[in-house]
Amino acid sequence: EDDYMIEIQIGQTQMVDCNKHGLNGELKELTVQGWGYSYYQVDEIAEGPSTMMACFELAKKEAFVRIPGELKMRYDSRLPKVFYLPEGAELRFRTWKVDSTYQYSK
Repeated sequence: EDDYMIEIQIGQTQMVDCNKHGLNGELKELTVQGWGYSYYQVDEIAEGPSTMMACFELAKKEAFVRIPGELKMRYDSRLPKVFYLPEGAELRFRTWKVDSTYQYSK
């Protein structure tokens, strides 16, 4: 398990135009009182900044739009990762594996 990490991204799938879009929201790490276990919470997600380019082709496409920042944590199969998110929010994750062999070259 020491060779694995998890990357968490929180956002929403939206129909977007050619501009770059973002969302406003804050991911907070909180602790269960008396137990010391962490959980994560986003209270609200709102429309965020976007570029304002003219999009002449009016076709919109579906894309995942995230709140700022990423959360990377070590993988631990003994403890669940608990997230409280507002309705309509999505949590996406990636699992990263580290190659634990080192190569030495002169």
